[in-house]
Amino acid sequence: MKLDKRFFGDYRYYSSMSPLTSGMSASIIKRQTATKPMNLKASIMSFKSFLAEEFQRPDNSLRSEPGYLYHATSEENLEDIKSSGWLDIFGPGYGTDQEVWPDGGEEERSYWTDRASSAWMFAPEHGRPVILRTLNSPNFKRESTGDYYSTARIPSSRLQVLMRDGTWVNLV
Repeated sequence: MKLDKRFFGDYRYYSSMSPLTSGMSASIIKRQTATKPMNLKASIMSFKSFLAEEFQRPDNSLRSEPGYLYHATSEENLEDIKSSGWLDIFGPGYGTDQEVWPDGGEEERSYWTDRASSAWMFAPEHGRPVILRTLNSPNFKRESTGDYYSTARIPSSRLQVLMRDGTWVNLV
């Protein structure tokens, strides 16, 4: 593991650079100097900018790999997925203006695509988008739209996240 040390005003950020929080140990330690209020605000903004750079911004240039399905979410949701241990399922009205799924179903689901380059279009409107992937399995069904869905929660241990350098890293 690579140790990363960066200074943001009067604060020092340390991390061992593995993926996310379980694989990435991070801490912020205040230096032993006086902090001016304006420096603290600038420090927090710099730190947030640094964290925002960890994940690659998804776009239509992302290449699919055979056997994988892709899912878009936000950085905020990613933390929930990691901490809960699951990518959860939701009803058709969650985050959309529909009462039933395109196939007429109403059960809770998560939606996936085998086209990595188009996954980003389904990212939530709030937050910065990130792309997850998992291996296709018999748990996924194909809808008439060509999309895949699961009616079972996906364990976070089966998920990978796309990092800024283009590599896929296990979420946990």
